Amino acid sequence: MESHPDHDLIKAQFQELEKLDSLEKLDSFIEENQLGGRIKAFYTKYPQVDFRLSVADIEKLKSMKIINEDHRLEMLNFPEDPLSKLLAAVLWKNGDIYKVQHLVDGITGREGDRTKYSLILKQYGASLATDEEPIVDQHVLRAYEIYNLAKVSFTTVHNIKRKSIYKSSDRPLLNAYKAWFKKVIDKVPKPEQSDFKEKLDKVLFLFGKNVKS
Repeated sequence: MESHPDHDLIKAQFQELEKLDSLEKLDSFIEENQLGGRIKAFYTKYPQVDFRLSVADIEKLKSMKIINEDHRLEMLNFPEDPLSKLLAAVLWKNGDIYKVQHLVDGITGREGDRTKYSLILKQYGASLATDEEPIVDQHVLRAYEIYNLAKVSFTTVHNIKRKSIYKSSDRPLLNAYKAWFKKVIDKVPKPEQSDFKEKLDKVLFLFGKNVKS
């Protein structure tokens, strides 16, 4: 089996993370790997979200006819307050109006993916509904896929590094990652798990981003 420097590095990093069983040890890992500044920079673009969205919240929006039975936003029924209109304007301008559908699917636990590109956004919806589900993005999955390779070659690692979109066909990989993530979190004392999860996610994000071609 071939080796690859990016695989060797990520495998070593994941193995170190698997040994951590406290927030203090994770903080030391972040300091030793000089990740603190980059994590701080991450939050300047993506401020931490500290709220939940439940099935009951979605049902309320349905009763107001803001979300329809297909989980799409009904723009003509949008609230008239300035904040709602401002957020709707951003969604519309970015072409993201109908992406909300996948987010709602994740919150409500709807089975199946509406498109092959809904995997990541649907998982984010699931993470908003419960602490049990992690946030997972393309960079995190890239890092985990390289770490989890059964057979390493320059070609396989190179192809993963160039991969920018994870699709429905990658759900087995997502499920394997979630099992790995839970195994790591379960070793941490309960009072520390929330902060540990948040920081671990950012560390894995940076690992995946580091190897992207």
